[in-house]
Amino acid sequence: MKESERIALVTGANRGIGFEIARLLAERGIHTILTSRDPRRGAEATAALASRGLPVSYCPLDVADAAGVQAAVEAQF
Repeated sequence: MKESERIALVTGANRGIGFEIARLLAERGIHTILTSRDPRRGAEATAALASRGLPVSYCPLDVADAAGVQAAVEAQF
């Protein structure tokens, strides 16, 4: 990743408002990390955006789980 590359992390990005926010950010060229509590749904949402050629990644995340939050912080994208 280039130092100047912008990254956004969107919680609850597997559906609804979270998905649309992730889509809009990615369409603007911002590498967008989609997160969700359900890994299957999160991966499906990420695949849907990636199939459009958008710069997206997925990271499972439940913001109520401190260990999961720490894992997301330490993840490399």
